[in-house]
Amino acid sequence: MEIPALTKGPIMVRHLAMFAAATAEFVDIHYDGDFAKSRGLPDVIIQGWYKTAIIAQMLKDWVGDGTAIKRINVQHRGMDIAGNTLTSGGRVTRVSRKGSERQIECEVWVENQHSQRTAIGTAYLIL
Repeated sequence: MEIPALTKGPIMVRHLAMFAAATAEFVDIHYDGDFAKSRGLPDVIIQGWYKTAIIAQMLKDWVGDGTAIKRINVQHRGMDIAGNTLTSGGRVTRVSRKGSERQIECEVWVENQHSQRTAIGTAYLIL
C-alpha cells in the first residue's frame, strides 16, 4: 500500500533558517550561502532533520491523531540545496499485531525535483 506523498517547496533559505531556530541547529551551511560555498558546497544545503520532519509530517497526515510514530530511521544519501522541491513518499511493507496494538512498518524516502532519492529509511507506527 502506497502512502500519500507530501511535497514541500521550493524550500527557501528562510525556511531553513526558521527550522534552524526551531531545532537549535545553527550550522552555517544551512542558512549562509557564502559560507556554504566557501566550504565547497554548491549553495545552502537542506538539513537532514528537515527531510526527516517531512517524512514524519507525511506519516501523521496519513494516519491522523491517535496513532504513534514509534520510530523513524533515515539515512541521508544525497544533498539537497535551497530552492529544491522535496517530496516524501512511502509504502507499507508489513502489518502485524502485538497484543491489542496493530503495528505498521513502512519504507519511506525523500526525492528532489530531479527524482533523486536523497533520504531513505523505515518507519514504525502503532495504531
